Amino acid sequence: MVSAEEIETKLKENLLPGALVHVEDISGGCGNSYELLIVSDEFDKKLPLMRHRKIHGILKEEVPLIHALTLNVYTVAQYENIKIKEKAESETKANQEPADENAETAANQDKEDKEDKEDKEDKEDKEDKEDKEDPDALSQ
Repeated sequence: MVSAEEIETKLKENLLPGALVHVEDISGGCGNSYELLIVSDEFDKKLPLMRHRKIHGILKEEVPLIHALTLNVYTVAQYENIKIKEKAESETKANQEPADENAETAANQDKEDKEDKEDKEDKEDKEDKEDKEDPDALSQ
């Protein structure tokens, strides 16, 4: 079994200084599946296949011991663009949620108003029916 810390240390030792390396055990703690986020300008102008080969080369001793390895390898510029896009999506979603809540509140209020109106009509109908059944009640 290989630990996330071992993988992270090995990558940091073998990549350019300042590389962002994040290793997450996605196997539930058994150490068989990892997701890696690696950000370095070392990958500038390299195709994804070459980036992955570089990571597999660094982890050549660990890879046979790992069941699944997900690689997310970016240049600094690519990673910044991803963060900007995620932030924009997050803000858009946050701005939409209050509108959805307001619409739901309005729908609930409409439903309550309709129920109140129906209750009032039912009460009036009941009173009319009682008045018709007991004509002396009108004269009192």
